[in-house]
Amino acid sequence: DTALTGAFAELVIARLARRGPECRRVIRLIALAGRPLDRDELAETASAFELTADRLPPRSSTLPRRGEGALDPDLAAGLEEGLACGILVEADDGIAFRHEHIRRAAAADLLPRLRHRHHLALAAGLVSHPRESARHWLAAQVPDRAFHAAVAAAERAEAAHAPEDALESLELALALIETAPAEAGTEAGKSPRRRGARSASREVATPLQLRAAEAAFAAGRPARAVA
Repeated sequence: DTALTGAFAELVIARLARRGPECRRVIRLIALAGRPLDRDELAETASAFELTADRLPPRSSTLPRRGEGALDPDLAAGLEEGLACGILVEADDGIAFRHEHIRRAAAADLLPRLRHRHHLALAAGLVSHPRESARHWLAAQVPDRAFHAAVAAAERAEAAHAPEDALESLELALALIETAPAEAGTEAGKSPRRRGARSASREVATPLQLRAAEAAFAAGRPARAVA
């Protein structure tokens, strides 16, 4: 029912709306991911999302289905439909949209409350990718979890000798340092209540700043390292 003169995003959304509820569920789960998801990550994201739901996911059939590995039967059916109709593709690095414009249209169609829940689910589903997990915790307005994920992402980047990535994650952690005063007191071996949140945060910020300076220097940005 969408006119050909309508906006491209509206045409894409109209096409997605014709798919079955299982397929639309899969599309929504990966719309905000920002990277391909493998089947295990898709299953973890779906499980995390359902924890915040007040009803079961919609189904297009009452007949029994067979799951595929980590995917429950309905997720497997939705993924199969998305692949068959050309909306999704699956490669070695995971499941993704065939075209970025389709992903953007699907993401823009999410209502604000659903968008928040999807970011929460993706943060949990992508725990093995702390850099991406930090981004989703931040989008879901959970800064303390984003702080921990950013520190973990920095550690992984440092181990892989990727100073630019380490610097990006460390700067994010430093921007969120005020959200983790309790951990500062724990690391210092003293009570954060006795020392105060500001001094506790400073004790964590100092080593992170030094690490960020080293990463900036290794990335060829000496002025940033000095700052």
